Amino acid sequence: MNYKKLSIVIFLIVITSLVNAQTRKGKFIMFKLYKSALFDLGQTQATRTVTLETFSPSIAWGEGANYHEIQITSFNFASRAQTLLYSGGVEYTYNHQFSDNEDSKVQFFFGGGAGFGFSTKNSSIVNANSLTIPTIGKFINLNVVAIPRLTFDLLSNVALDLSLSYSLLNFQNSKQTAVDPSNPINAQTNVYNETIYFPNKFSLRLGGIIRF
Repeated sequence: MNYKKLSIVIFLIVITSLVNAQTRKGKFIMFKLYKSALFDLGQTQATRTVTLETFSPSIAWGEGANYHEIQITSFNFASRAQTLLYSGGVEYTYNHQFSDNEDSKVQFFFGGGAGFGFSTKNSSIVNANSLTIPTIGKFINLNVVAIPRLTFDLLSNVALDLSLSYSLLNFQNSKQTAVDPSNPINAQTNVYNETIYFPNKFSLRLGGIIRF
């Protein structure tokens, strides 16, 4: 099964349902497609990284000027040899308009929300006795974010969106389990938890908007 095609079909069904649900005046929905660059400033210059991410879609809805938005920040599935990996992430924000002139082509918003990501990896390792040991790795990531953004209207229903998603709090949980095939009771599990306030991570996003 092609999981990427399936996710696109599901996403289009959701958009269609939301379009049909807009019956009251003043309500709207928006479809966005972002291209992002993730900046991790780290603790030292040696740990600073910049990652150019793939295109990610989002759906937004609201009434008046303010709106809710859900963005699919990541979706991956890979299977090769004895390794199975799948991961995903979403981010929810509420965005409030702060522009004085609502008729201006340029509008300023400030939003806040939370993001969630996960990954699972099933693989195997070979120990010193040439025994294959199955391993399972699970990772969960939670973020609290603040997002200032600017939008620029190109047409009545088409616009550009420039935003900066800044991480205020980051929580990570990872669990690695190795199973002994000869004695499953002897499975070894390592758990790691970390909470970081103001982790010096932000994502710069440029997106296109289509309003319905």
